[in-house]
Amino acid sequence: MPSDQAAALQRAFTAYFTGAQHTVQWPLAPFSTGTPQQQQVWQALAAVPYGTTISYTALAARCGLAHAVRAVASAVGKNPLLIVLPCHRIIRQDGSVGQYRAGTAMKQQLITFEHDQLTV
Repeated sequence: MPSDQAAALQRAFTAYFTGAQHTVQWPLAPFSTGTPQQQQVWQALAAVPYGTTISYTALAARCGLAHAVRAVASAVGKNPLLIVLPCHRIIRQDGSVGQYRAGTAMKQQLITFEHDQLTV
């Protein structure tokens, strides 16, 4: 990645973690890998609002894949860009956070961080 893109990404993450920006803009195409179904799920991830959570079931319905919740959950788990594509906002139907590649504690911290930023 060229240094100007790396610098832009660093600024975007800094803005996200200081609460100044609610998304992290990736300088490269985030959907250049994965199957068409994975790309569809990842695009739906990008549309989940900051500070909110939805269930895997709700995400599957948004993708028109209500019959394929497990496949949607698998695509969420294969998200190549944590935080950029906010898979931490997807939780289990029972309200528990579920798994996260960076660990469940980190997932809960990100959810809490975003929620707290909205209530400040």
